Amino acid sequence: MGLSSPQDVLGLVKSYIPEAVRSEVSEDSELFKAGLIDSVCFIEMISDMEDRHGVRIDLESLEASDLSSARKIFEFLKSRGGKHA
Repeated sequence: MGLSSPQDVLGLVKSYIPEAVRSEVSEDSELFKAGLIDSVCFIEMISDMEDRHGVRIDLESLEASDLSSARKIFEFLKSRGGKHA
């Protein structure tokens, strides 16, 4: 998966969200506040993003707001020099 837009990240995020609500999730949906992902899904998603985009995400220095939506995840990965399409 490339990293050319928040929509690309949204595809990855949706793979961790229950299928019944995936169509309701947008690039700006608040993943935690809406209860769309839990802490276990979050850790799995972080690991997947590291593998796919060649970035190392230090959980100790990470702010929850950095990854609160697909758009913010995209901006975070882009700022860390993640692989682009």
